[in-house]
Amino acid sequence: MNTISCPKCGAAFTPEVIFENAELSWPSLDLIYFRCPKCYAYTYIRVSVGTMATVNLLSPDGKQIETIQSITVENITVRKTAKAMTVIYNGNEYDYNALA
Repeated sequence: MNTISCPKCGAAFTPEVIFENAELSWPSLDLIYFRCPKCYAYTYIRVSVGTMATVNLLSPDGKQIETIQSITVENITVRKTAKAMTVIYNGNEYDYNALA
């Protein structure tokens, strides 16, 4: 199974754990804000159809992004508005309000 690792502590998590521990979103950039359940560090996860990736923001507006780790993920759909982002994965819906 594909997993994403926390950039701070290295713990690996399945997409379900990532989605269950994400708190907010940045819909225009396809990002959710994930809190590691092991070390409690925050990181951005880019979510799009077929892919998830941990990323670093290199500019305050998010226009420059560095991918740290990327995985292929099947059965994922993303719905976005200006105020929220919903990720649908394996029949489960995860809703995240937008940052500010």
